[in-house]
Amino acid sequence: MDVRRRQAKMPQSVKIGADEPPMKPNNPKPSDALPLPLSFTNGLFFTMFFSVMYFLLTRWREKIRNSTPLHVVTLSELAASVSLLASIIYLIGFFGIDFVQSVIYRSNEDAWDVEEEENEKLIIEDDSRMGTSPATTLGCAVPVVPLIPQQPTKVPVTEKPAPIITPQSSEEDEQIVNSVVEGKVPSYSLESKLGDCKRAASIRREALQRITGKSLEGLPLEGFDYESILGQCCEMPVGYVQIPVGIAGPLLLNGAEFMVPMATTEGCLVASTNRGCKAIYASGGATGTLLKDGMTRAPVVRFETAKRAAELKLYLESPVNYETISVVFNKANEDAWDVEEEENEKFIIEEDSRMGASPATTLGCAVPVVPIVPAQPTKVPVTENPAPIITPQSSEEDEQIVNSVVEGKTPSYSLESKLGDCKRAASIRREALQRITGKSLEGLPLEGFDYESILGQCCEMPVGYVQIPVGIAGPLLLNGTKYMVPMATTEGCLVASTNRGCKAIYASGGAICTLLKDGMTRAPAVRFGTAKRAAELKFYLENPLNHETLSVIFNKSSRFARLQGIQCAMAGKNLYIRFTCSTGDAMGMNMVSKGVQNVLDYLENDFPDMDVIGISGNFCSDKKPAAVNWIEGRGKSVVCEAIIKEEIVTKVLKTNVAALVELNMLKNLTGSAIAGALGGFNAHASNIVSAVYIATGQDPAQNIESSHCITMMEAVNDGKDLHISVTMPSIEVGTVGGGTQLASQSACLNLLGVKGASKELAGANARLLATIVAGSVLAGELSLMSAIAAGQLVKSHMKYNRSSKDVTKISSQGKAHK
Repeated sequence: MDVRRRQAKMPQSVKIGADEPPMKPNNPKPSDALPLPLSFTNGLFFTMFFSVMYFLLTRWREKIRNSTPLHVVTLSELAASVSLLASIIYLIGFFGIDFVQSVIYRSNEDAWDVEEEENEKLIIEDDSRMGTSPATTLGCAVPVVPLIPQQPTKVPVTEKPAPIITPQSSEEDEQIVNSVVEGKVPSYSLESKLGDCKRAASIRREALQRITGKSLEGLPLEGFDYESILGQCCEMPVGYVQIPVGIAGPLLLNGAEFMVPMATTEGCLVASTNRGCKAIYASGGATGTLLKDGMTRAPVVRFETAKRAAELKLYLESPVNYETISVVFNKANEDAWDVEEEENEKFIIEEDSRMGASPATTLGCAVPVVPIVPAQPTKVPVTENPAPIITPQSSEEDEQIVNSVVEGKTPSYSLESKLGDCKRAASIRREALQRITGKSLEGLPLEGFDYESILGQCCEMPVGYVQIPVGIAGPLLLNGTKYMVPMATTEGCLVASTNRGCKAIYASGGAICTLLKDGMTRAPAVRFGTAKRAAELKFYLENPLNHETLSVIFNKSSRFARLQGIQCAMAGKNLYIRFTCSTGDAMGMNMVSKGVQNVLDYLENDFPDMDVIGISGNFCSDKKPAAVNWIEGRGKSVVCEAIIKEEIVTKVLKTNVAALVELNMLKNLTGSAIAGALGGFNAHASNIVSAVYIATGQDPAQNIESSHCITMMEAVNDGKDLHISVTMPSIEVGTVGGGTQLASQSACLNLLGVKGASKELAGANARLLATIVAGSVLAGELSLMSAIAAGQLVKSHMKYNRSSKDVTKISSQGKAHK
């Protein structure tokens, strides 16, 4: 059973239109006793309570002195008693329950709530407007009214934002910017036209700000080599995001010490990994063994009969044909893909012969297979002392601190607290690291980052930051609104391909995105002495009569946490409890964990024999592929669809509807099923999800479940047009907390109009971001599938992903040919 809140029943006489918001329930409150202002009503009842109490005590004292029976009352005493009772009822109803609960849970609220005071009202208004009731459950005999999640606010496409204009350095640049804004000069052609990648990025950035009316302040432009990514990765850049790099180690692995760089915006991750490294080092180190080394690619082909397909299968798997196929395969790679020097080929041949690998063996045949043992990484003795790299420090004091860190007298993690200057601490830690390892960190930027912003928030022990270029795809026309989608990536063709998909969607009238669910999960694991006791707790948690009590306990952890449901699973005497709750505009993992801890503490009163194994028992399931997320959903569950016109499929995507439908069936559906995919019934959803996540400060590790997606295609309108949809049940995003607070990532959120917490409706920004992610995936799926159907995939990657040519010369040659 899954305990959920439902909408309150609406009186039958009241009818609500499809486009009208639900009516607020008219629940009577104690403050409605008198038609007066709340403060005046409270003051009146307070005065009444103390006045009549004083009057009655005085009268009772006189009766005791005069030996008058207390049960003999006058009319004035009777009226005073009634007034006392009324005032007590009012004061208990207004202050009693909430006051007691606030005293009990005040420590939780003070420690955990980080949002502004007025946002609490948004949650209350949201709950009351949606008419939710905590007393119902899915899977029970009680009839359930489906809970429809609040859809993201729609902004009319006709709305024109006020342009943000930054004067350009020259009149020529101003003219180019205006040309890009007016659509006369394509944004993607700036590099080839200008011959200056930095200048092209600057002009594209300014044009983007003027078109969207959104500022990119905080997204750095200076300090990046835009020439290095030309024709290689991230098309149409407008700047780069900064991700701080922390160091964990030394990791003692196979007898060698490694200092592990970790680029992250997640708090505690570096510190936790560093503690693990310390434990491994103190225990004598770890051993790593390479088991396999080989990349795969699996094309799909079709024959008229299954017999012919089987003949090709047997031919390919026959050891007799292996050498011929290897020559053809390897020759193609040499001609088109190899960029290494000539002697590396000889090394590979010598390595193969030395290892005794025979090209005549194959898996799946009757011929005995000789296992190929991959070459193991070279072991470096731990006693090897690298030559230190010494950079003179700006002061004698800093030099002494560096030496103290190198000698182990001062822990690296304590520098921020000791110095009180995060930038200086990072610089000293960086220099100490170079001297300890003998390796230079030249190329890893140190300057230009606000290290104060990550202190106690994300990425411990920083030594610099990595730069990931941000390209722009769009406009993406989604639910009637245009979005310019920021994508941080180092993969070639990704931005350009997604941009083509956005173009096709825009030309066909846009896409429609619908939010299906919105709830983050956490599932602790508990254990009892017997399975019977575990089952008793399961029944208790799933009983709808207990849901309201559990909700009160859970919701006190945060102003925004609202318990939606509890789903339990048993394994013997172990119980896994999956809590689902709304989390406002935060991604919500910490929020739901705090609420779960509250409930566990509460349950110990009635279940003292409960042994809490862990706050997370992997039934959540976080950062791991899991069927529970694929089926039940986690975070935001979204479906996005569009109808692409036939002429757009032909002219923009360079293919046809029938080919796309057939490819989707054989690749995304049948092929994924054969592979045993879990949520991977798509072409490359994770590519787009990762790029948008990095750009907007999300947790990249949650790309695993957030990329669960099934792509569907079918011919509609008599087979002329293409209906395409992506269904993504577990998009985990937030617009507050974590990496969203960093300047560069915050600028990308601002570009999408979802920066920070929504002031209108709690959670609206996070829900809108989830729909934008799904819309971007739809564009990426559409373009890549078209490229595969038209046979363009390899050609495009060969042209852009490995290009080292000057595109300005290519452009000039193209013009000459024309």
